[in-house]
Amino acid sequence: MEPLDDHELKELVPAWKAPEAPQDLHRQIFGAPRQSWWAWLLTGGIRIPVPACAAIVLLVAWLALGRGSDALPVLPTAGQTVVTLADFRPPAEVQVKLVGALP
Repeated sequence: MEPLDDHELKELVPAWKAPEAPQDLHRQIFGAPRQSWWAWLLTGGIRIPVPACAAIVLLVAWLALGRGSDALPVLPTAGQTVVTLADFRPPAEVQVKLVGALP
């Protein structure tokens, strides 16, 4: 077979037809059509990075376990006195005394 010269190539190029695009090309590029919001609520998902998910789990665990001890007040039993700071007054004068030498 002999190589084509420019004159023959110029005649062949306009006669050449590009092949048609496949029927499912749009779906392959853009994905399937979107489903309705209520269908997404039943079958959808949310992608969360693992470090963010671990931080959320640790925060929820800390809140659940850490708050339990603060919720119960300690009531005095018979024979114990209750101390409050309602009548507390700071000292009128503060005297500072240095002990030892500074290096």
